[in-house]
Amino acid sequence: METLAERFGQLALACVHQEYPNKIAHVLQGDEDALPPRELTPAFYGCYDWHSSVHGHWLLARLAHLVPDSPLAAPARAALERSLTAENIEVEVRYLEGAGRVSFERPYGLAWLLQLAAELRTWRDEDAQRWAQNLEPLEALAAQRLADWIPKLSDPIRGGEHSQTAFAFGLIYDWTLASGDRELRSIVRGASYRFYGDDKACPLAYEPSGHDFLSPCLAEADLMRRLMRPTSFSAWLGAFLPQIPRHARGEQPDPTAWLAPAVVTNPEDPKLAHLDGLNLSRAWMLEGIASGLPVYDPRLNALLLNARAHRLAGVDAVTGEHYEGGHWLGSFATYLVTGRGRSAVVGSGSFEMIARDVDRELARQEVLPRAHQALRDVRAFFETAENFDPEAEGFDFESPILIDISDRHFVPSQTGRIIWVPARRLKQDDSGYGISMVHEVVHVVAASAYRPDRFYDDGLAVYLQWKLGTASSFPDFGRDLYAQTLAVAEEVGGLLPLDRVEPTRQRLNGSDLLQLAYLQEGAVTRFLIEEHGLDRYLRVYRGEDFSAVYGWSQEELAQRWIEHLEEVSEKEVPSWLEGDSAKPSSR
Repeated sequence: METLAERFGQLALACVHQEYPNKIAHVLQGDEDALPPRELTPAFYGCYDWHSSVHGHWLLARLAHLVPDSPLAAPARAALERSLTAENIEVEVRYLEGAGRVSFERPYGLAWLLQLAAELRTWRDEDAQRWAQNLEPLEALAAQRLADWIPKLSDPIRGGEHSQTAFAFGLIYDWTLASGDRELRSIVRGASYRFYGDDKACPLAYEPSGHDFLSPCLAEADLMRRLMRPTSFSAWLGAFLPQIPRHARGEQPDPTAWLAPAVVTNPEDPKLAHLDGLNLSRAWMLEGIASGLPVYDPRLNALLLNARAHRLAGVDAVTGEHYEGGHWLGSFATYLVTGRGRSAVVGSGSFEMIARDVDRELARQEVLPRAHQALRDVRAFFETAENFDPEAEGFDFESPILIDISDRHFVPSQTGRIIWVPARRLKQDDSGYGISMVHEVVHVVAASAYRPDRFYDDGLAVYLQWKLGTASSFPDFGRDLYAQTLAVAEEVGGLLPLDRVEPTRQRLNGSDLLQLAYLQEGAVTRFLIEEHGLDRYLRVYRGEDFSAVYGWSQEELAQRWIEHLEEVSEKEVPSWLEGDSAKPSSR
């Protein structure tokens, strides 16, 4: 995140005190109101307009807060010190209270002002707390303006620009959590259910309008997931956005078939450039919607993969090349990459991570280094094959991978390019269970669509977890793969016939036979790769007929594998179990 922080932060540093060009939107009561921006609103006069200046200051506070050791932090703090003085805020309050300004920056700019206040409130830093105290009179006025207005609003504002209520309500609601303002929280909650609680079949196909930077449909869903329990939100979302695809676990859908990123035809045009912001806001809203669903909801993969496509399109557009069109995009990009408004997101390189139900810094320290090491080791292993071509093999080492950590997850698992990690596993490697990061990374980068079962997929993941991994994890718990296979086979009365291994793994849960099935898949994979070469194995992995590659039948494979086990273990291998007659035992 440090590299992105500097990139986005430089955009805000360049504009928060750049007075011109400037778009002022206020009511003149007389000649005395015809003043330059720096005199009208001395805290927030830069960045082209008032609301962009406000969220430009939020960007600086957010990044200085989250990345205090970055080169950006010191100039960001200096800019905040220059703007957020008690004297400047006093003038801002007088301006907002002026005649004809009851609707000034309502709701968008006022909601962003509350976000700035929330960031300062939650930043445990002496200067930040002083800035928060200076800002408090303007914060209180903004909150009161919104509290007075929302109950009088007869209908929601469903557009895709500044006046939209759904996005503003989300910002305001998050501020109430930081400030403890229960009254405004209750007002927002009540209005949200009044406006949106019974909504159905949102016309997502009609989006976007040509100047949108917010999605009316997605913003509404991203608001409601804040207010509802996962099961209730799941049902509401099914009626509201039935267009979201439902995919089986492991299915690889086209990520943009149901919602494609917007395309900006002229980034120099400040209105047409709104669509770059739409891609960024869609990305965080899709991620937010996913975070509000039950953990195994079949829509998660479609939501997160689509969010990734929008994220890539949106972040690439944040260049600062065209001031009027892009002065504000750094704030939207920062809101996205730092996970503001939902569970904290951290990331670097090939990985991003949602850390829920766990300390974000602990998750960063425990998980991200292991994930990067796993990806490097797995890639290096496959590159030992002659003429290895990842694209031809169907392997993808380049696309970003999302790691989702939560107490909602019971075991580590994988869907598409998402790895699900139980929060309680973060520090349990020494107790016999761990994250099995190599195992899950193999499933992500080497996903296979060539076979009707997953014998080789899970065999490869188990084998490489044993060979490359550091966690003492199921099924081998860090012990020799062959020795552990034989030990468990002796406990249950023998090995599984190879044609019964995958059905057993699919059918059973929490049993010794399930462990044995995983172990046998990994042990057979080890035998094929270590004794007969990675190149031949990859041919089978990508779908070639086994007997054509090796010249053996499946029965001959079983016999050769047994003979190898007996040779390396110097003991007789337990006899085969009789398929379904085997009784699973519990550990």
